[in-house]
Amino acid sequence: MASTSPCCCSSALIYDEINAYMLLNSFASAKSFRRKKKYAALVVTEKSNGELAFTRQEKGLDLVRRDWCDLSVEMGRYVLDQILSGKPREDVLDEIHSYLRTQSALIREGKIPPEKFAISKTMTKKPEEYPDAHTQPHVQVALALRSQVRITK
Repeated sequence: MASTSPCCCSSALIYDEINAYMLLNSFASAKSFRRKKKYAALVVTEKSNGELAFTRQEKGLDLVRRDWCDLSVEMGRYVLDQILSGKPREDVLDEIHSYLRTQSALIREGKIPPEKFAISKTMTKKPEEYPDAHTQPHVQVALALRSQVRITK
């Protein structure tokens, strides 16, 4: 039977025999959780020699999406590592706050390479063919670039 323990953010940590820890989005009820599949978990499996192996599983979280820069993915993974570490709540909070303050200072001081902020997004059709181009930044950039470059085809 699963039991709920406190978490350092507006999510829930759940412990049971299958998933050591599971981070659920705060808006996810049990019903919507299964439908939306947004979670991170440490999945416990038993090896043939009887040892337990822990594997992290991430589904639907922003850090697994491709439209985020490398820096935000790295920072998200660090935060998730801390949350799923099994450390006491206050230690997790202190680690995360310290890390975010350090990253913030590095960004302000210009010590993080600009390429860490780059976002790459693949387009599946011509920029002009997107009906909602005004709501998609990558399509707006492609249209702006097209207007600056003479295309011969």
